[in-house]
Amino acid sequence: MSTFKRGIINFIIGGCILNRSGKKQKYAYVIHTAVAQQAHDRVANITKTLIYQLKEKAEEHIVYIEKLLQESYRDISNSVIEFGFDIPEYEEIKEDFYSAIGQGVKVSVINAKDDINKYLNEDTGELKLRTPFSIFVGGQVLDRGITIPNMVGFYYARNPKTMQQDTVMQHSRIFGYRENDLLSITRFYTTRKIYESMVKITEIDVALRDDIKHDRFEDGICFIERRGDTQSTAKIVPCSPSKISVSNVVYLKPSSRILPIGFLPKAKAISDKVVREVNLMIDSIMPREQKREVVIDIVKAEELIEKVYSCLVPDENTERFVESDKMIYEN
Repeated sequence: MSTFKRGIINFIIGGCILNRSGKKQKYAYVIHTAVAQQAHDRVANITKTLIYQLKEKAEEHIVYIEKLLQESYRDISNSVIEFGFDIPEYEEIKEDFYSAIGQGVKVSVINAKDDINKYLNEDTGELKLRTPFSIFVGGQVLDRGITIPNMVGFYYARNPKTMQQDTVMQHSRIFGYRENDLLSITRFYTTRKIYESMVKITEIDVALRDDIKHDRFEDGICFIERRGDTQSTAKIVPCSPSKISVSNVVYLKPSSRILPIGFLPKAKAISDKVVREVNLMIDSIMPREQKREVVIDIVKAEELIEKVYSCLVPDENTERFVESDKMIYEN
């Protein structure tokens, strides 16, 4: 809950700092916590209660609120200064903060039970910012397809057991382009587990882009995800299985396998002889009882591949057979 409070206070403090610097704008903050519509109403009510308590400044809360404001001012100031902008005095920002809380903050729930069109700017199609500080709470409707101007804060707490890589990356549009003034006050809030999962997704995406850049997928792309999820990350899949079923992507579940295609075996007598010879070659490299992998000489590896290929014949009805030379010298 402390992160939730800090996020909203930082959002308003940041906007007040930019406005004091002569950049009068309206700002947006998105809270994306769950798919269920009941959760959206509950989170919106919590947000409104927090804003009400900040506005009322009850005597028993004064010291705590002052502490939150000072922490937020220091936090936002650090990044604003890094971007080369001036920082107004704390007392000025504090005055602006309470003015905004009093009349300039609006909390709206955006989901499928309401007509989204009434929230859109007719000229631009963007979500309309009706007050200096707009806080939008929602789920799937806010996921994609709607442009939110001047979005400088994103509280992301949607935590499914299985994270679909393409969906999470769409949710992460908070990382999109913005001018330096907006970037200086932009903040992203989430849980440690979601953060670690997003790091993993980023690593997968970077590796995929690197493989494409270096033309390592001449024969197509296979997404292969072994079961490596832990308590610190969610299970990650490339996308929904329904998207893969109508494409050429091969999806492998944990403990399943993909086998070579595009060839026919030679006669059994020839194949059996090759299998015996391959086994003898492997026995000379490592004992059969050894379960761990070993590093072998390149020449030995080439001999093994050539031996296996000696019992295979390319299937004339497919173009997906990989010749031994290509297997050896391009992999």
